[in-house]
Amino acid sequence: MRVLKRHGFCLSLSLSILATAAVASFFAPPSKAQTSSMAQEPSIAQSPLVDQPRTLAQAAAIVQAADKPERVERAGRILTPQLQSPSLPSPALRVRVAVAQNMRTPREILSKLSKDESLMVRQAVAQNPSTPPEIIDALAQNADEPVFEALLRNSRMPQSATLNRLTKAGIPKVLETIGSNPKTPPEVLHGLVMGPVHTEFLLLSLARNPNAPPDVVMRLCKIGDRLVRTFLSRQPNIPSEAITVLSQDGDLGVRAFVAINNSAPPEVLDALSKDANFVVRQAVAGNGNTPASALDKLSKDDKAEVRAATALCPKCPAATLALLAKDGDDNVRIAVASNRQTAAKVLADLAGDKNPAVRASVAVNPAVSKDALHQLSADSTIAVAQVVSARPDLSPESFAILAKDKSPMVRTILAMNPRLPGDLVATLAKDDVPSVRAAVASNFSVLAHSEGKAPADFSHLEAIFSKLGQDPDEFVRQSLAGNVNAPKQCLASLSHDQCASVLRSLALNPQVPDSTLLLLAQSSEPAVRHELLNRPNAGRDVLLKLAEDADVELKRRLAGNPQVPEDVVAKLAQDTDPSVRSVAASAAKMSKESLSGLVADRSRFVRAKVAANPNTQATDLEKLAKDQDDLVRQSVAGNPSTAAALLTALSSDKRPEVREAVALNPSATTETIKLLSEDSECWLAAPDSRYR
Repeated sequence: MRVLKRHGFCLSLSLSILATAAVASFFAPPSKAQTSSMAQEPSIAQSPLVDQPRTLAQAAAIVQAADKPERVERAGRILTPQLQSPSLPSPALRVRVAVAQNMRTPREILSKLSKDESLMVRQAVAQNPSTPPEIIDALAQNADEPVFEALLRNSRMPQSATLNRLTKAGIPKVLETIGSNPKTPPEVLHGLVMGPVHTEFLLLSLARNPNAPPDVVMRLCKIGDRLVRTFLSRQPNIPSEAITVLSQDGDLGVRAFVAINNSAPPEVLDALSKDANFVVRQAVAGNGNTPASALDKLSKDDKAEVRAATALCPKCPAATLALLAKDGDDNVRIAVASNRQTAAKVLADLAGDKNPAVRASVAVNPAVSKDALHQLSADSTIAVAQVVSARPDLSPESFAILAKDKSPMVRTILAMNPRLPGDLVATLAKDDVPSVRAAVASNFSVLAHSEGKAPADFSHLEAIFSKLGQDPDEFVRQSLAGNVNAPKQCLASLSHDQCASVLRSLALNPQVPDSTLLLLAQSSEPAVRHELLNRPNAGRDVLLKLAEDADVELKRRLAGNPQVPEDVVAKLAQDTDPSVRSVAASAAKMSKESLSGLVADRSRFVRAKVAANPNTQATDLEKLAKDQDDLVRQSVAGNPSTAAALLTALSSDKRPEVREAVALNPSATTETIKLLSEDSECWLAAPDSRYR
């Protein structure tokens, strides 16, 4: 095994592994010409930097020949691209990329980096919002496609001249990106739609651009494919001229989407109401802009789907609805019964319709009269009774009828009714079916409406709910535990329940007092204690109790909660588990004193979190900047509170990841950034996974 060293950083290459891998099927065996070339290969010191080994056997030969320091360096420069993941830059490259990404990098340095031999550096310059327009324009003239795409990802849109220059390259992906950007100037969009390249995605990108001018939209209506025209026909702000053109389209889908578009003018809808295809006429019938004369014609259409759509139209005349109420098709009558504009007398007639779906639609309609509603409350069809039982405007007589319904589902829905009378609360609370009793227990409106009643009535309700708190069915008790208006003594008694689902509902109830929550914090059920962390208003004593919990995951969640008070975070910072201390060290509410206590923590991850916390004192950052662990120093280098002088010192760190963090730090001085922009040190190591 040979060991190559450069500035204290080493890479080990096993020649036996290289020799074995050289014969693997993944690599093609070298040709005779290549073998001859290898035999006569010049010394590494004389080899050009562009020479690259084609096989691992050749790489092994290069390493073996590196017996002098200068040859070691040359070997490193040749081998580094081969040994690293192609998706990751080399360490030296990452520093320059970071400089190019820094929004405070001076203009002259960005100009220099825009000409860098590395594609990734130029991409970073192109995407930096602080890059001046003249540099952006220069990149647009000389760069290749990846840099073009980076220019278009820049939050600051390039100038029109630059965009026009990019469009002349004719690269489809670049054109599509420009066409879809809402910030693209209208004249550039016009040039794209009139240009020689018309890919499907480009035209769709232009169609999806909310700021496309009318002339571009009109052009797309004429040259776009079916997908583009369909998309345009659905847009709410499409110009009237364009929608008129699309209304005459030969594609059925395009015309149908025009017909349902609320931007379509009445004259266009009137023309479409005569369309040969009933799908288009059906869409016109449901459009609120359709004129009354067209609706009158559509109400007599041969297709029931068109007549039903007409009956659902909110602007359908009352006289037309009355005629459609006698239609022989069930779906048409259902549509009439659902329309809020239908007269009460028509709804009363439909309440006796033979089809239960029609009667159920009447029951849903808020315009139905109380007499018709009372009639429907005695309906023998369960589906109709269910709909009626959910209405809050029932009469006392209707409530009484539904409370005796044979269907448990009807009684369950009735028990959840916010206007349920007090006498029926007592009746349904004794129902044989648990779901009915649970519905009563969860009904918070019953207790809320009892506040204005006599004390005797409220005491009667409290007694009912107290009994529900002792119900043998856990679902009933769980429903009561989640009721925000449940009596306080009921909630307190439920804190001793043996069922975890009851305690979890109680833990989430915002009206539960801290004294009860403190008991839940000591529950033997982990799920109950975790549920307390989902509360927005848990008290300090409850949180302190949870901070003593043995569950490490719970304490990590607690430490990461931004609402946790400072003293609770400080307590978690002293936890025996390093992962808890690590989360606490990164908390925004950590005090400077608590952070100072963690500077010498035995865990590198805790020290790194302290080093990254903006609240850490300058003196502590200076200590951490000398830490032996690379991750800690990297965190100091990335801390925006780190002093400029300390960043300058870290810019000479042996680890490229530390220098990279300095280059990205907005507090770095111009001199430091300039120094890092020239970073070209070669490292012979694949990047550590810790820094990916």
